[in-house]
Amino acid sequence: MTDDSLAGLYPAYVALFFGALAAGLVLEVLAPRNRLLQPLRQRWLANVTLFAINQALFRALLPLTTVGAALLAADRGMGLLNALELPAPVAFALSLLVLDGAYYAMHRLEHAVPLLWRFHRLHHSDPDVDVSTGIRFHPVEALVQVATAATVTLVIGAQPLAAAVHMLLLGVVGPFSHMNVRIAGWLEAPLRWIVITPDMHRLHHSADAPNYQSNFALGLALWDRLFGTYRAAPAGDFADLRFGVDDRTAADSISLTRMLADPLRP
Repeated sequence: MTDDSLAGLYPAYVALFFGALAAGLVLEVLAPRNRLLQPLRQRWLANVTLFAINQALFRALLPLTTVGAALLAADRGMGLLNALELPAPVAFALSLLVLDGAYYAMHRLEHAVPLLWRFHRLHHSDPDVDVSTGIRFHPVEALVQVATAATVTLVIGAQPLAAAVHMLLLGVVGPFSHMNVRIAGWLEAPLRWIVITPDMHRLHHSADAPNYQSNFALGLALWDRLFGTYRAAPAGDFADLRFGVDDRTAADSISLTRMLADPLRP
């Protein structure tokens, strides 16, 4: 993969990402999983504005995405996999697994380390969960995630094609896993062996501790089963799940100024 092919990749990522958001909007109207409790317009305005802020910060402050870091590593022979000179299919598979595993590890740390949780808490404080929740991240958390992923890419010397495929995977699975949709059991059951499904991730967004301390994977579904954090279903019904953070009101969670200031609060 070259810089020229990378230039053609970003429009594909944008098309997939916004296509998934649009599909989520339509499906949530046709087959909603849970009844939304808060005004849709105000929530979406706050979440979309937060997303726009993050995108502007990425362009201003971060010179390398994971794909850019992989291209740099390949060009200069940096990283473990480039030093080992493995066959391309092996390097691809290892790169994809390590990158996706790194996101799983980062997510678990965000729940375990109090300072990281202060920023990640904003993502969980959304009083409803729908496709817009997938773009709701505090700017500090978003910057740390991207910078950490780029660093991991450089250290392992991830294959550029694998980094690109993983970027596209997250671009689809991110919106998909947050969709407020009801998926037929015959389709949902096999899907959750491969990628994170809406029911799996809705459980993680529950306000109840046994639920939100499970299902940490963000792309591929294998990590939770591998490390014992997989939870198949809540004690009750999915329709009865309550979302948000217990010590945050709905006003706290859909006001942009309060959302940005949330890490400074107890």
